[in-house]
Amino acid sequence: MTTNPLLVTIADACRMLGVGRTFLYQNVIAPGHVRTAKLGRATRLYYGDLVRYAESLARGEAA
Repeated sequence: MTTNPLLVTIADACRMLGVGRTFLYQNVIAPGHVRTAKLGRATRLYYGDLVRYAESLARGEAA
């Protein structure tokens, strides 16, 4: 059984969505499509939010 992480790094999120860091920050994080968590100085994104965002793109709901 494989389990998905609760949080992923910015680099992992970029790979998951196939986008660059600038696009991720400007079009995914800033508008609030995914929640962030700060662990010290590191920023992490919630895995479930990324999955829901990608699914909404497939349905044509998110821009």
